[in-house]
Amino acid sequence: MGHYARNCWAAGNGRPPQQYQLLIVPTVPAAVDDETNEMKIYFRKKMQKQRSEEEKRAKEEERRREEEERREADRLREAEARKAKLEAKLLRLMSQHGKPSYTSVPPLVKKKSPTTKARMLREIHSYLDESEDEGEEGAPLPLCIVSSGGEIWVDRWKVVKGKVGESIIIVRGRNKCLKECRRELENGGSFFVSRIKITSSEVEHRKYVLRDLLRQPWRIRTLYKKKAQELLALYKTAATFGRKTSRYQLKTKITKVIRSVFGIEIRRRPIVRIPYSSSVSTPAIQEMIVDMVGRLITDPHLRAYVAHRTRVLFKKHLTVGQIIHNHRLFAEANKVVCTCEGSTWTRSQGHVKLRLDNVPEAPSFVKNSKNVTCREAMTTDALARCIKEATKPWSKGIYVPIDLRKISACIRQSGRIEARAMTTSKVRKWSDNIQKFVVVPIDRNPDATLIICPVLYLHACNMAFTWNPSFLPVTEVEDDVIKTMKGRYVRTGLQAIAMWGKAGEVGRAYVLPKDKDVNRWRPISPAIRDPARLAVSRIGRAIRFMLFGIGDGRHFDLRSTDDLRKRCGEIQKELTRGGDGALARSYDIKDMFSRLSHDSIINAVKWVIDLHRQRGMVGVRVSQRGRMCMMAKNQWRSEGFILLEFRLVIEAVVFELANTYVKCAGQIMKQEFGIPVRRNSSPALACLVCARAEDYFLSSLGRDVRWVKGMRMIDDVAVIIGLVVEDGETEERAARIFEVFEQCYDDSLNLVRKDSGGNSFEFLGAQVMVESAAGIVIHVFPRTRNQQSLIDTGRLRIQSMQDYESFSKKSTKRSASVPA
Repeated sequence: MGHYARNCWAAGNGRPPQQYQLLIVPTVPAAVDDETNEMKIYFRKKMQKQRSEEEKRAKEEERRREEEERREADRLREAEARKAKLEAKLLRLMSQHGKPSYTSVPPLVKKKSPTTKARMLREIHSYLDESEDEGEEGAPLPLCIVSSGGEIWVDRWKVVKGKVGESIIIVRGRNKCLKECRRELENGGSFFVSRIKITSSEVEHRKYVLRDLLRQPWRIRTLYKKKAQELLALYKTAATFGRKTSRYQLKTKITKVIRSVFGIEIRRRPIVRIPYSSSVSTPAIQEMIVDMVGRLITDPHLRAYVAHRTRVLFKKHLTVGQIIHNHRLFAEANKVVCTCEGSTWTRSQGHVKLRLDNVPEAPSFVKNSKNVTCREAMTTDALARCIKEATKPWSKGIYVPIDLRKISACIRQSGRIEARAMTTSKVRKWSDNIQKFVVVPIDRNPDATLIICPVLYLHACNMAFTWNPSFLPVTEVEDDVIKTMKGRYVRTGLQAIAMWGKAGEVGRAYVLPKDKDVNRWRPISPAIRDPARLAVSRIGRAIRFMLFGIGDGRHFDLRSTDDLRKRCGEIQKELTRGGDGALARSYDIKDMFSRLSHDSIINAVKWVIDLHRQRGMVGVRVSQRGRMCMMAKNQWRSEGFILLEFRLVIEAVVFELANTYVKCAGQIMKQEFGIPVRRNSSPALACLVCARAEDYFLSSLGRDVRWVKGMRMIDDVAVIIGLVVEDGETEERAARIFEVFEQCYDDSLNLVRKDSGGNSFEFLGAQVMVESAAGIVIHVFPRTRNQQSLIDTGRLRIQSMQDYESFSKKSTKRSASVPA
């Protein structure tokens, strides 16, 4: 057992042990030994050459490193000298004199010549350029400005602000424009300059011209005498103004002048919209557009500006769902007939009803509604039509011939790969066999499709809307309904919130089958074209903001689903302070949107408004763009925000509740009960009503409120009550609190318990477990919607992506692919 290490190393190196080297008789021919020796000599020379090259490379790197260090030292010395020189010159421009204690004749300041100013600007730009090239290793030394304080500026504040006002200085750790720091500079101190931006005299002069145009609108007549180059320069300078309204007014006026004098539209881009195709050359199309614009616009400056704004945009192809889904057409019909005769497919209640996945003759490509179809090969005629459409605003009826040879050059013919996706025409041809039925996507699983008889679908629409007691039929036509709504909108003063939308119409309602049970339906009433959509959206944001402004301790509402884990951690920390155990239950609020009365909704809005009025608030400021909101203590105007006074908020909610119309099954109906269906403010109003009930519930508990914690997202609510394990009275108290909670919501709502006990329940797509064995610990285990189906059948029930055969970019497919 065992062996000698020497023998192992010798054998590993290909050499026999020493005691056997003389006994071994060579059995390899002499020719083989000669070849081996030649190879050894060759490899030995190769290794020597490689070693010499490595030594030479190391010496070269050492020499280069020394040279870089020497250059770096020289650069730092030059930067220090230039920095000191530049500080002195900038101080003469931006420094201040202190307040004089006596009256004296001011000294004469020698005016700098244009040559001196130009040299100074060149030195500043040279310093900035070299500082940017230094990189991370040689970071530029910060430029410092020292102000002695005072109110008398050497070159006047207006000149300083106009010349270097866009420069960035550091004030109390924050970057601010120099033009906004007059008070700080006059107070004195040291300020570091992070970026220097000097406005040229031409731009400064053009800004003065545009300022005069804003203050004196009659000066617009002077622009009609200017050349195209000057007007373009003014148009570009208008983008430097800070206020958005000023930029919009100036650009609109200058565009109108250019359109009137030269007949050219400069605010629009020449955009070529073509269906996506990998065989189309984008640079070649851009060159063609530039050539056509050059033939349509004679002025060289306008031509160059418009041609520079050329863009090529690829349009999306139709998806399978956009081609085969026809449920909206059947939802508008007031009478249908059964089309199940001769069909052998699965039936329900005597009519066809099955998923598209269960149709044996259906291609696998059409079973996923998100799959993108491909079009036939791009032709020269189709591409020429797209180019003509892009240049239509500038042609104005002028015929511009297009060279078909250049069009053909834009389409690459070689290397074309056959797509695996079905074409649009093939999908349409196959769907002709099922278009006699209603083809509808499934709710919360839009990739799946349900095929159903029109009789069953119309019956579901009638059950959700026409026969629903919350909706009453309206005898007026749609135009009269919109006109009546507009009159009420204007009379109540809601135009202060948002303008009445143009080309509005009543929402077309329909129903979608639920994924868990296709015999149950979810009503959908889109409000995309609602003329009051913008005002309703802003009211919803304001109500949501006011709800969270009263404090999270007065209700259970979560801001978003992402706050679930954070909120569970907070509950665990708060309950651990006084107890060592907890009981948890999960509930579902049924018919939350359809059973709430209008009075309870209005009372909830008044409740949250009264809470903010007690704090001295007068309204809510809502941003015109974005989702920002803030409470208002006064009625001052704030740029970019709209003030929603509390009176307007109540008026808007009353208007929305009284003017909710839908159209389904060929009938216009008005909703008289419940929260408006599928409006932008519907979730906010529903959550507000529940939050008010939760506030009353928590207020009624007295000192026991510290044991009660909860979470709610729309109609899903979970309540966790802390207790002391060894104290039996705490369990009885928890049971009483649960009984009170189950009766706290509106009488019209039905609270259904979802958990099965054991302090474990499903909430917002996650499994929540509350442990009390060794203290209170709350676990949150995220779950996917396909987790259970993968465990049971090994298949994905809910398709969230396109198939690999879908006509889309391969880079997108590769990024979404996960190796098995």
